[in-house]
Amino acid sequence: MKVIRTAAFVLMVIWMGCIFAMSQKPSDGSTKDIEYMGELIGRLVVPDFEELDEERQHEFARNIDHGVRKTAHASEYALLAILAFFACYDGRAGRRRAFLTAFIISAVYAGSDELHQLFVPGRSGQITDVLIDSAGALMGLLFPAAFFSLKDMVKKGSDE
Repeated sequence: MKVIRTAAFVLMVIWMGCIFAMSQKPSDGSTKDIEYMGELIGRLVVPDFEELDEERQHEFARNIDHGVRKTAHASEYALLAILAFFACYDGRAGRRRAFLTAFIISAVYAGSDELHQLFVPGRSGQITDVLIDSAGALMGLLFPAAFFSLKDMVKKGSDE
């Protein structure tokens, strides 16, 4: 259990560094990344996307920009919460405590990340992003909750 906790803690700190680095990018660098993701999504889900002229491809990417950004926010904090949960869970203190601690770590980091963005050229800190990040963290915590629920069901079934 200690190896899992240590590995999860190290990965959590690395992931926090990645979130910080992504937030450190000025808005034009962030926009290019999101535009690239929008075009990649277009290639995956839009039939004959490659046949569209370049302007229509860019238009598609611009139209889904907001959704891609907010999904990225939620996803990065879902992963952070999962890592935080496994860094906190020691099998003795209880799952609820680990869930609560993981959520608090994620939500506080989301707030500090938005504060950090106030000092990055072209970026702004948004309370709505803190809420989206926190919701993503809660959604991420559904994975360990489901894992342990299944584990408990299997154990209960084998005990009978």
